[in-house]
Amino acid sequence: MNYKIEFWLGVAVSVVLFFAPVPVEEQVGLGWDKVVHVALFAGLFHLGNRGYGGRRMTLILLLAGYAVAVEFIQGEFLPYRSFDVWD
Repeated sequence: MNYKIEFWLGVAVSVVLFFAPVPVEEQVGLGWDKVVHVALFAGLFHLGNRGYGGRRMTLILLLAGYAVAVEFIQGEFLPYRSFDVWD
């Protein structure tokens, strides 16, 4: 399969995971929520880097912006989720 397609499928899966109406337990320290965020964004970076090679800084900036946007949306618009700067 094409890495560009896999990247965009990964983005779609992340949208479902980040915005699904499933409450996430608040936890101090390294919890599963943090592990999921790291693994998901690492996977997206890998797929994006393979599909859009040579544009690493652009990809990093876009993924960072996406991560910040997700947290703001979770904190402001989803009552079952919360903003967490460490995510």
